[in-house]
Amino acid sequence: MATSSKLPFTINATGTTTGLFIFLHGLGDTGYGWSTMFEAIRKKHIKYVFPNAESMPVTLNFGMKMPSWFDIAALDMSGKEDEAGIKKAAESIRALIKKEQEAASVPSERVILGGFSMGGALALYTGLTHKEPLGGMVLLSSWLPLREKFSKNADGLSLASQKCPIFQGHGDSDQMVKTIFGSKTHELLAESRDDAGMEFKLYKGLGHSSSEEELHDVAAFIEKQLGSA
Repeated sequence: MATSSKLPFTINATGTTTGLFIFLHGLGDTGYGWSTMFEAIRKKHIKYVFPNAESMPVTLNFGMKMPSWFDIAALDMSGKEDEAGIKKAAESIRALIKKEQEAASVPSERVILGGFSMGGALALYTGLTHKEPLGGMVLLSSWLPLREKFSKNADGLSLASQKCPIFQGHGDSDQMVKTIFGSKTHELLAESRDDAGMEFKLYKGLGHSSSEEELHDVAAFIEKQLGSA
């Protein structure tokens, strides 16, 4: 499986769980740091889940082993992609969604899936290919994987199959996953979905990381979709 055997970091609801927020970390990271950041903006009725990727050799980093959802060769919009790895990782995240839903008796419309960088790319692919409607997606400093296939509706991939609201955040000074990756993703999704449930926000001076302002906006998005209590 693409996910680590280590259990996800979690923030449990303090009462009855009525919503789920599942967030995927970026390349070389774990879910721990994100779990500590979301601790400060948590809502008591939501369970927050931060899974960990397995370590694997990553071509972009000269074959070094590190936590990674799939292999990545280059940060290039026209570069070769690890399609098999993306699909395998998506299935593991789907299994996690199902497991958490069943444990809390939460319907799919009360699940928000998100991620940062590579984690956001996997979250978007998983969400767009998920058969059940989700409550929302949060994509930070991220991009659309297998963009050409989605654009051409090849292999059954569709940009319009998932109708849930989507929040995208991106630093305007991101030199790792450049802003154009996020803006092009937003344009493609907005054109295909033709609805008002899309938000793309740039953060001035922010590099390849998150910020207090961005996390505040994410918290507002979560509250809008899953309520305040």
